[in-house]
Amino acid sequence: MPLHLVSLAGLLSERAGVLTLSLEGSMTAGAFTAAFLMNAGLPLPVALTAAGAAGVLLGGLLSVFHLNLGANLFIAGLGINLLVPSLAGMISMLVHGHKGNITMPEGISAAFSGSALLPLSLGAVLLVPVTSLILHRTSFGRG
Repeated sequence: MPLHLVSLAGLLSERAGVLTLSLEGSMTAGAFTAAFLMNAGLPLPVALTAAGAAGVLLGGLLSVFHLNLGANLFIAGLGINLLVPSLAGMISMLVHGHKGNITMPEGISAAFSGSALLPLSLGAVLLVPVTSLILHRTSFGRG
Protein backbone atom coordinates (compact mmCIF):
# COMPACT_ATOMS: atom_id res chain seq x y z
CA MET A 1 0.00 0.00 0.00
CA PRO A 2 2.79 2.54 0.70
CA LEU A 3 4.22 2.18 -2.81
CA HIS A 4 0.73 2.59 -4.22
CA LEU A 5 0.16 5.86 -2.36
CA VAL A 6 3.63 7.20 -3.15
CA SER A 7 3.18 6.45 -6.85
CA LEU A 8 -0.11 8.39 -6.87
CA ALA A 9 1.58 11.28 -5.06
CA GLY A 10 4.40 11.25 -7.61
CA LEU A 11 1.91 11.22 -10.48
CA LEU A 12 0.00 14.20 -9.10
CA SER A 13 3.14 16.17 -8.28
CA GLU A 14 4.54 15.52 -11.74
CA ARG A 15 1.28 16.72 -13.29
CA ALA A 16 1.53 19.86 -11.17
CA GLY A 17 4.97 20.48 -12.65
CA VAL A 18 6.90 19.64 -9.50
CA LEU A 19 9.71 17.11 -9.73
CA THR A 20 9.66 15.27 -6.41
CA LEU A 21 12.84 13.27 -6.11
CA SER A 22 12.55 12.56 -2.39
CA LEU A 23 9.50 10.28 -2.52
CA GLU A 24 11.52 7.27 -1.37
CA GLY A 25 12.86 9.21 1.60
CA SER A 26 9.36 10.43 2.46
CA MET A 27 8.04 6.88 2.34
CA THR A 28 10.88 5.62 4.53
CA ALA A 29 10.35 8.43 7.05
CA GLY A 30 6.63 7.70 7.19
CA ALA A 31 7.15 3.97 7.67
CA PHE A 32 9.72 4.46 10.41
CA THR A 33 7.60 7.12 12.14
CA ALA A 34 4.52 4.89 12.15
CA ALA A 35 6.44 1.85 13.43
CA PHE A 36 8.25 3.89 16.08
CA LEU A 37 5.04 5.47 17.40
CA MET A 38 3.11 2.19 17.35
CA ASN A 39 5.95 0.60 19.31
CA ALA A 40 5.70 3.47 21.80
CA GLY A 41 2.04 2.55 22.37
CA LEU A 42 0.22 5.14 20.29
CA PRO A 43 -2.88 4.03 18.38
CA LEU A 44 -2.82 3.28 14.66
CA PRO A 45 -4.66 6.45 13.51
CA VAL A 46 -2.19 8.66 15.38
CA ALA A 47 0.78 6.75 13.98
CA LEU A 48 -0.56 6.96 10.42
CA THR A 49 -1.27 10.68 10.76
CA ALA A 50 2.26 11.24 12.03
CA ALA A 51 3.62 9.13 9.15
CA GLY A 52 1.84 11.36 6.65
CA ALA A 53 3.11 14.45 8.45
CA ALA A 54 6.68 13.12 8.27
CA GLY A 55 6.34 12.73 4.50
CA VAL A 56 4.90 16.22 4.14
CA LEU A 57 7.70 17.70 6.24
CA LEU A 58 10.34 16.07 4.06
CA GLY A 59 8.62 17.40 0.95
CA GLY A 60 8.71 20.84 2.54
CA LEU A 61 12.37 20.37 3.41
CA LEU A 62 13.15 19.55 -0.23
CA SER A 63 11.32 22.66 -1.38
CA VAL A 64 13.18 24.85 1.13
CA PHE A 65 16.53 23.43 0.01
CA HIS A 66 15.71 24.02 -3.64
CA LEU A 67 13.68 27.22 -3.66
CA ASN A 68 15.07 29.17 -0.70
CA LEU A 69 18.65 27.94 -0.51
CA GLY A 70 19.22 27.39 -4.24
CA ALA A 71 20.29 23.77 -3.93
CA ASN A 72 20.24 21.57 -7.00
CA LEU A 73 16.96 19.62 -6.96
CA PHE A 74 18.58 16.32 -7.89
CA ILE A 75 21.30 16.62 -5.25
CA ALA A 76 18.84 17.70 -2.53
CA GLY A 77 16.44 14.86 -3.37
CA LEU A 78 19.25 12.32 -3.38
CA GLY A 79 20.53 13.72 -0.09
CA ILE A 80 17.12 13.30 1.55
CA ASN A 81 16.81 9.76 0.18
CA LEU A 82 20.20 8.89 1.69
CA LEU A 83 19.74 10.82 4.93
CA VAL A 84 16.40 9.40 6.06
CA PRO A 85 17.34 5.69 6.29
CA SER A 86 20.53 6.67 8.10
CA LEU A 87 18.58 8.79 10.59
CA ALA A 88 16.09 5.98 11.10
CA GLY A 89 18.93 3.59 11.91
CA MET A 90 20.56 6.09 14.25
CA ILE A 91 17.32 6.83 16.12
CA SER A 92 16.58 3.11 16.39
CA MET A 93 20.08 2.50 17.76
CA LEU A 94 19.75 5.27 20.34
CA VAL A 95 16.27 4.28 21.52
CA HIS A 96 16.23 0.49 21.14
CA GLY A 97 19.92 -0.36 21.29
CA HIS A 98 19.94 -1.85 17.79
CA LYS A 99 19.15 -0.78 14.30
CA GLY A 100 17.01 -2.73 11.94
CA ASN A 101 13.88 -4.51 13.04
CA ILE A 102 11.58 -2.93 15.58
CA THR A 103 9.82 -5.63 17.58
CA MET A 104 6.19 -4.75 18.14
CA PRO A 105 4.47 -5.77 21.38
CA GLU A 106 1.81 -8.48 21.06
CA GLY A 107 -1.19 -6.15 21.34
CA ILE A 108 0.05 -3.92 18.55
CA SER A 109 0.47 -6.75 16.04
CA ALA A 110 -3.33 -7.16 16.07
CA ALA A 111 -3.61 -3.66 14.60
CA PHE A 112 -1.83 -4.93 11.50
CA SER A 113 -4.21 -7.81 10.89
CA GLY A 114 -6.03 -7.95 7.58
CA SER A 115 -9.37 -6.81 8.98
CA ALA A 116 -7.89 -3.74 10.68
CA LEU A 117 -6.13 -2.55 7.54
CA LEU A 118 -8.97 -3.40 5.15
CA PRO A 119 -10.55 0.09 5.26
CA LEU A 120 -7.16 1.70 4.62
CA SER A 121 -6.43 -0.65 1.74
CA LEU A 122 -9.85 -0.07 0.19
CA GLY A 123 -9.39 3.68 0.54
CA ALA A 124 -6.02 3.46 -1.20
CA VAL A 125 -7.50 1.42 -4.05
CA LEU A 126 -10.37 3.89 -4.43
CA LEU A 127 -7.85 6.70 -4.85
CA VAL A 128 -6.94 5.29 -8.28
CA PRO A 129 -10.26 6.12 -9.97
CA VAL A 130 -10.39 9.43 -8.07
CA THR A 131 -6.94 10.30 -9.37
CA SER A 132 -7.99 9.26 -12.86
CA LEU A 133 -11.02 11.54 -12.68
CA ILE A 134 -8.85 14.41 -11.47
CA LEU A 135 -6.37 13.90 -14.29
CA HIS A 136 -8.94 13.45 -17.06
CA ARG A 137 -11.89 15.61 -16.05
CA THR A 138 -10.49 18.71 -14.34
CA SER A 139 -8.48 21.68 -15.49
CA PHE A 140 -5.63 20.49 -13.24
CA GLY A 141 -5.34 17.27 -15.20
CA ARG A 142 -5.85 18.69 -18.67
CA GLY A 143 -3.89 21.89 -18.06
